[in-house]
Amino acid sequence: MDIEQASPIQMPFLLEPIPVEPSMVSKNLLGTNNLPAEHEFPALRDFVARGSARRAFLDSKISPLKVELEKLVEERDALDVEIRKHEGAISPLRHLPTEILSLIFTYAIQPGPGESFRYFAYYHFMDMKFGPLPLSAVCSRWRRIALSQSNLWTFFPLNFQEVLPESVPVEETLSAVKIHVERSRQAPLKLLFLPFYEHRLTELEQQVLDLLTPHIARWEEVDFHGTPQIYESLCTWSAEFLALRKLHISVDSQDEEVQLDIGNVFAFCPRLEEAFVNIESSDNTPVAFVPDTSSLRRYGAKNSWRYHVDVLRLARDLVDCVLRVTEPFDPFPTGDKISLPHLCRLAVSDVQPLHVLDTPALQELYCSEHTADLHDRLRELPRLRKLFVGEPRIPVDLQSFMHSVPALTALCMYLPMNYASTLFELLNSSPSRTTNQNQDVPNLLALHTLGLCFGPENSTTMGEPIDQDKLMRAVEARWHGGQLRSFRMYAMKFAPSESTLKCMEALRQDGMEFILENDSMDLYERMVPHGFCLYSDTYDLMERMLE
Repeated sequence: MDIEQASPIQMPFLLEPIPVEPSMVSKNLLGTNNLPAEHEFPALRDFVARGSARRAFLDSKISPLKVELEKLVEERDALDVEIRKHEGAISPLRHLPTEILSLIFTYAIQPGPGESFRYFAYYHFMDMKFGPLPLSAVCSRWRRIALSQSNLWTFFPLNFQEVLPESVPVEETLSAVKIHVERSRQAPLKLLFLPFYEHRLTELEQQVLDLLTPHIARWEEVDFHGTPQIYESLCTWSAEFLALRKLHISVDSQDEEVQLDIGNVFAFCPRLEEAFVNIESSDNTPVAFVPDTSSLRRYGAKNSWRYHVDVLRLARDLVDCVLRVTEPFDPFPTGDKISLPHLCRLAVSDVQPLHVLDTPALQELYCSEHTADLHDRLRELPRLRKLFVGEPRIPVDLQSFMHSVPALTALCMYLPMNYASTLFELLNSSPSRTTNQNQDVPNLLALHTLGLCFGPENSTTMGEPIDQDKLMRAVEARWHGGQLRSFRMYAMKFAPSESTLKCMEALRQDGMEFILENDSMDLYERMVPHGFCLYSDTYDLMERMLE
C-alpha cells in the first residue's frame, strides 16, 4: 500500500520517533558537576534532542488515555454511590423496628443493669463525641428517634477526673449538659459527678452543677465524689429528692477531724432504695448520714456505729448491707437486737456488729476480722452459704471454725503460713471417712468453692513453706469425697513442684477448676463482690514490698 493511500489513523505511527538509545556519555560525568570535555558536547546535544522528541510523542499518547481514565473513574464512583444507596435500602438495620433501635441506642450510651457508673464513665465522657448527640447526626431517621426518646438524654457521665480542666472536651461539656437537660424533658435523670480536684470545684464544674440542681426532683440515680463544696451547692436548693432511688456518695475533706453532716441535704428521699456512703475507700471523711426512709433495700456506709444503728432500725427490709465502722464499740450497744429479717448479704469491718444483728435469712457474709467470737455467731446462721474471713489478728481454733460452718458452699480465708498444715489436715478428713464415731472431724459436705490466701506469719517472718503434698492430698480428698469443684489459692513466694503441677493438671482434666493466683488481690476480688470489699489486704502490701 502506498503512503498516499494510508488511512489518517495509520499516519501518526509512521511519524513515531525512533526509540532513544542509551546515552554513551560517561556516568561519571552525568552524576557530577564536572565540566564536559569538548568532544562530549555533540553526544550530549544529540541525546537531548532525541529524548525531547520521544517525550513529546509519549505525552501525546498519554493525554487521551488520561481523559478516558478520568471518565471511567467518575462513572465508577457514581455507580458506587448508587450501589450503596440500594444496599442501604435492603439493609436489615434499616428495617429494624424503632423500639429495637431505641433499645440498642440505650445500651450503647448508658450503663447496663448493675453496671457501675464509675466504671462506665472511665471510657466515656460527656462531650459532643459521645452519647445521643453523634447518634442524632447519622441520618434523619436516627435523629427523629433520638429526639423522640427522652430517656436517651438522661445520663450525665461527668467524670472530670480523666481529662484536663482546660481541654476541649471539658469546654464542650456545658453545651452538652444544656442540650441533655432540655431534651430529657421530664424523664428521671442519672448523674455521675467526679470533679478534677478533690477539695474544690473548678469554675466550669460549678456551672455544670448549677445547671443540674434546679432539676433535683428528677434525680433518680446519683453518684457523687469529692469536695464538700458539692453538698454546699445542693443545700442552697430546698428541694425534695422525690425520684431518688440510688445514691452513692464519697466525700473528701482536708479537715479529717470533722465529721461532715449532710443529712439535711438528703432529708427527704421517699423512694430511696440504695444508699452507699464512702464505701469506695477507707480514706474518706466520715459522714453523718441517716436517710429518713424505710424503703432502703441496699445500704452501705463508712460511719460511726450510732449512725449505722439509726439507719438499720429504720430500714428493716434491707437485702444487702455493708458496714464499715469508724469507731470502736465503747460502750457496746445494749437493748434488743436489730432485726433484719430479709437481709441476704452482709459485709462488716468488725465482728461486733454481728452480735447485735438478728439476720435469720443471711446467706453471704464478708467479715474483715477472724476471731474466736466469730465462730459462735456463725453457728446462729443456719442459711449461710458463702463466707469470707480476713486474716486472724490473734490465734484461732480452725477446727472450731470448721464445725461452725458445715453447710457452706463457698469459703474464702486469709491465713498466715503457719495455719496451712492444720487446715490441710482438716480438709483431708474426707466426708467419706467421717463417721458418727468421730464427731471431732468437721465435714464441709456442701463446699464447692474454696479460696485460700496464705501470707507471712508476721512482718519479719515468712514462716514455713507450704507443704505441697498435704495441699494436694487435701484438695483431692475434697474433690473425690465431697462436692468441691473450684479451688483457688495464693501463697506468697509459692513455687509449685513438678509433682504438684502434674496433680493439678490431672484434676483439671477431671473437670475441676484449680487456679494458683498471681497475687492476693486477684483472689480477693474474685471471691468478694465489688461493693462488699472492706478488707484491707496486708498481704498485697507485703507482696509489693518484697518485689
